[in-house]
Amino acid sequence: MAKELVRSRKAVTRLLENRATLDALDMQIADSLRNYRLSKTIKASGEMMKTMNKLVKLPQLQNTVKEMSREMEYAGFVSECMNDAIDAAVDREDYDELADEAVDQVLLEICGDTLSEAATVPLAKVKTLERKEKDMEADDDELMRQIIAGEI
Repeated sequence: MAKELVRSRKAVTRLLENRATLDALDMQIADSLRNYRLSKTIKASGEMMKTMNKLVKLPQLQNTVKEMSREMEYAGFVSECMNDAIDAAVDREDYDELADEAVDQVLLEICGDTLSEAATVPLAKVKTLERKEKDMEADDDELMRQIIAGEI
């Protein structure tokens, strides 16, 4: 029985060694397969790059990019000039004064003396109305603060 026990242990040891060898072979085969697939992919990539180099003419592409850059710069310059001209036309300081004078002249022509009488509203009355408007704004602000604070 002792001999059989020794033989079975040796058999187990041999089986474990064979299993380790088979596992190592399996890993080598898997590694070889991965390398083969990688080499095929790299080959295909190289062929694709070769085809792309034939299709893309670098000097022509550079000229196209330079021309496009010049046209974009020109378009930006024209756009900037147009914006400056529009801003200069609209932002005239005397523009508002001229507009007010034109409106006053048209109103005077249309309304005549009635408008001149309306222009003589007492200054005290105007100030009272302005004060009431400010008070209403303050009340509105206070109400809004209370709403936000959750007091209402």
